[in-house]
Amino acid sequence: MQKGNKFGFIDATGKVVVPVEYDYFQSFEVIDNREVPFIRAQKDSKWGLIDGTGNTILPFEYDFIGDFDVRIRKNIHLALIQKGNKYGYINSYGNVVIPVKYDNPNNIPVKKYKKEYKTGLSKDNPSD
Repeated sequence: MQKGNKFGFIDATGKVVVPVEYDYFQSFEVIDNREVPFIRAQKDSKWGLIDGTGNTILPFEYDFIGDFDVRIRKNIHLALIQKGNKYGYINSYGNVVIPVKYDNPNNIPVKKYKKEYKTGLSKDNPSD
């Protein structure tokens, strides 16, 4: 639903389930036949993640959240995030897995993270 320039969600009965306070929503994504349990949303010109009831999963402090287009393994994908002039990655569960500290997104050690994740060395953050 929309009021002025703000958006929210209502359920089938018309009950507000996500307050009308967001600038923009991206649709739910499906990864390996699994719907990602959150929505990319913009609030006060910053991006974050919310669930289907409006609970914040990732704080609204990012200038950009990309698509979950880097596959680690089945059901685990990464999305590029940006805060100011620094970049990192979140996984498809909404966790920051590569810290937002890189000046150039092309220099982020995604391959190192993939290897550490697949071998069990890292479930959250790669070693630096």
